[in-house]
Amino acid sequence: DSVINSALQESSKLFSCEGCSLALFDEKTNDLVFYAMSGSSKTKPFRIKADPGIAGHCFQSGESIRANDVQSDRRFFANVDRNSGFITKSLLCTPV
Repeated sequence: DSVINSALQESSKLFSCEGCSLALFDEKTNDLVFYAMSGSSKTKPFRIKADPGIAGHCFQSGESIRANDVQSDRRFFANVDRNSGFITKSLLCTPV
């Protein structure tokens, strides 16, 4: 976990962003499990279904996505912001 946390912190610095997160796919529940986060956007680990949102679209399509204004992107899943209180402005999502 320390290697993952270090990688997320360095990614935050590299992209000059407020935070980074890593999600894994849970085949049993069809969820993306966001379990590692860094930066001011860091929350408790959480789960979302693997199909909604930009992360779900990225996972399903295998494509990287850059969304400069997530609030106007129809794929954006705002429940995470509502639950965390963080306001996401832009997002870069890529499968690894």
